[in-house]
Amino acid sequence: MAYGYFPCGREGNSVVVFDPANPGVELGRFVLPRQRAGNRYCVADFYRDLDDGRPTDLLPMQAVTMGEGASAFARELFAADRYTDYLYFHGLGVQMAEALAEWVHARIRLELGFGSEEPALLRDVLAQRYRGSRYSFGYPALPERGRFTPPARLAGGGAHRPLDG
Repeated sequence: MAYGYFPCGREGNSVVVFDPANPGVELGRFVLPRQRAGNRYCVADFYRDLDDGRPTDLLPMQAVTMGEGASAFARELFAADRYTDYLYFHGLGVQMAEALAEWVHARIRLELGFGSEEPALLRDVLAQRYRGSRYSFGYPALPERGRFTPPARLAGGGAHRPLDG
């Protein structure tokens, strides 16, 4: 797992991401869709506008995995025709990765100073009654993963924090 903080800013429906070591260098842009109905929000709407091409906000990015060992074990189960075990193990791995992603997201919120706004009850966490959102590629707010810079490369290259526990 890795996470990092990137200077950024909004330009229209795009979030423009800059190099943390050299904020004058643009690393890439996330061109994001707008909702088709309702408030017609776009993820970019929640970031500050660029100031004459300069970053004005911060984009945390994260990448989590259960690791190659988990993937290899799942492949072994599948290859051995142990489909029930494979499905249970795969499901467990997916849920563990999701839990790890939420844990990292909570840590990011704390590091950014939003700790006093953290919900005390699990049902409030599940209802996202906290400040900040975690978006994943492949969902409507961030479709077509192939159009974007790989998040693991960005998260590993930012002002990142190694996680020791």
